[in-house]
Amino acid sequence: MPKLVGPVRSARSYFNDWIRPFSPFYSHSGGSDRALQQLRAGYGGIIDINEFFHGAAYERISKFTPPHNLFTTTERFSSYLTANKYELESAVPKLSFVDTLPPAPTITSITLPYLPEEYEVTYEYQPASGTYQRLVDGTTQLDATTNQVLTVKNVVVLFTDIEPIPNDPLLRVELRTLGTGEARVYTGGQVYSGTWRKTKPDSLIELVDNSGQILPLQPGNTWFSAMDSSEVINFPINLNIPLSL
Repeated sequence: MPKLVGPVRSARSYFNDWIRPFSPFYSHSGGSDRALQQLRAGYGGIIDINEFFHGAAYERISKFTPPHNLFTTTERFSSYLTANKYELESAVPKLSFVDTLPPAPTITSITLPYLPEEYEVTYEYQPASGTYQRLVDGTTQLDATTNQVLTVKNVVVLFTDIEPIPNDPLLRVELRTLGTGEARVYTGGQVYSGTWRKTKPDSLIELVDNSGQILPLQPGNTWFSAMDSSEVINFPINLNIPLSL
């Protein structure tokens, strides 16, 4: 775990859906109306540590511009939970990892076309470390607290339905989190295609291939990205690869 964690931002209902299987302590600052309603109702056993009501668990760091200046540390957060008599030990579901990757197509660069364009994300595979460096708008992204290049062992892309919330002045969206959709796993410089499925609110997302076998992940940090089902991912050979591939 990093020593400094943040910036801590607002909750969303789809975040609630994805973390629900873990019944976690949820660190956030405010959120969408639906997300906050769910959390107030004890949604899925999630323990709500909203900065609005648990300010002592967080700190504002002046060198960062608000609202991106709210942080916590593992020590501070754990101490706050202990002081307030929260139970810290529990069993949680885990992702499955493999020691050896099966053969798959080689893809060493992935671009995710988020909007506006300056938020476009690219992952570049680094064979020496076996990890992906993350770039935003073509610039290598650094950890703001350590100044180290952000690297990821596994990149998982979930394709789902994304719809704007009607009449929302902040132009927020809702994501479909239940059911199935196309999935890509990028690991070891290779790509594995299949399906994500989440059959009930309390179940962990499963990533499977066309025969129902679990898509491989290597031990290490795993970052998930959600894309609209109508999107395509741009590969370095300058072809837009259709989702049906």
